[in-house]
Amino acid sequence: MNSTPTCQPETPQQRERLNKQTSGSSKRTTGRRGKRTRAGWTIESLNMKGCGAQSAAKSKWSEINSMMRERRIGILTLQETHLTEEYTDEIHQLFGKRLSVHFSACRSNSSGKAGIAIVLNKDLVPTDDVEITELIHGRAMLIQAPWHAGTFLTWLAIYAPNNEKESKEMWENLTRLWSDLKLPQLDGMSGDFNFVEDAIDRIPAHGDSQALVKAFQEFKGKQRLKDGWRHINPERREYTYTQMSGKFSRSRIDRIYVSDKVLKNSDRWEIRHPPIGTDHQIVSVRVTHDQAPYLGKGRWMVPLHLLNNKKVIREVESIVEGMARDMHDAKGRRTDSWNLQTVYAKGKTEIIHTLHKYARKSLPVKKAKIEDLKAKLDETLQDNTLPESDRLLTAALLQQRIQSIQNEINESRRTSNMVKAKLEMETVSKYWM
Repeated sequence: MNSTPTCQPETPQQRERLNKQTSGSSKRTTGRRGKRTRAGWTIESLNMKGCGAQSAAKSKWSEINSMMRERRIGILTLQETHLTEEYTDEIHQLFGKRLSVHFSACRSNSSGKAGIAIVLNKDLVPTDDVEITELIHGRAMLIQAPWHAGTFLTWLAIYAPNNEKESKEMWENLTRLWSDLKLPQLDGMSGDFNFVEDAIDRIPAHGDSQALVKAFQEFKGKQRLKDGWRHINPERREYTYTQMSGKFSRSRIDRIYVSDKVLKNSDRWEIRHPPIGTDHQIVSVRVTHDQAPYLGKGRWMVPLHLLNNKKVIREVESIVEGMARDMHDAKGRRTDSWNLQTVYAKGKTEIIHTLHKYARKSLPVKKAKIEDLKAKLDETLQDNTLPESDRLLTAALLQQRIQSIQNEINESRRTSNMVKAKLEMETVSKYWM
């Protein structure tokens, strides 16, 4: 019931990586064995718009913990975190089995202004050897994390000021800091930049302060970084922030920049809806070490719940019975287009098509509705025939409906998790695994 796996590399970069594997030495290195590192990490960034509750147990951090587990996120950079030492300790008490949270707060008002955090998934990142450098309180923080084959990933988390003058000064300050402190070259940076480099990243379209853009591009140029999503999508209009009042303007102020080396080995550049209440979208990328083994797309797998669906089983059985009849008929009068192999291939294709059809139908109703609304939102944003004001209003209404349904899903999952915790916390069960 599986489709044929993709085994051949599809791009020059993938072929080059595969050649390195097959032509390289088979020597092993010996030494102290530490935590095994993953060659590929998902890195995401989100402006979370505050914690959402005084208690960490009822806050947005519960959803962040679930998101990092389900999406296998290695590094998450957060902005507008409003964290304090006490609150972070509470997060570690609740979710410390998986999450390692490093934060930098605004000195004047740590719980109510600015603030950034780098969240590491302990299942994927060896956190004991991570180095964190706080560069600008509440605005810029540097991480060096052990990656793969003895290398480190160097990443900058950013939350730029909304004020253009302050933002310009921040980028000038970072340029000086790199020179004065001899800081390592960046592999990438992510965060809420609070401005755009190009007018295409705003609707209504307009540029930002040239002085600010120049200061930023000087820093970006010295680090030799590129806007990965825009590099992959040169003409596409998609946004990460929506002003839900006035003209409903939108902008792509949340971005991820990477070096050429990382860009060459990256994929899954995404902008997606977050599982928590905020007016920003999540930006995401999958980065892979250049010495990682080449992996194809793999094979589609039948959703396990379909194996208990009697309607699906009956339909597949009907196809198999038809295949058996056709195979019996083909034995005595074989042709190039009608033989055991072609009958089998046709039947297998029919089975896969049937399973795909039921897999789509079996999506939970609310998730299916969200997918439908997302498709309509994307269609609206790309439609140049609509007047701009109509496009913005329609997009805002669609996004509001998506967020409303997502909130219902989150609340249902939160209730389910609380019930499960009450039932299993005091028992020896998979709850602790």
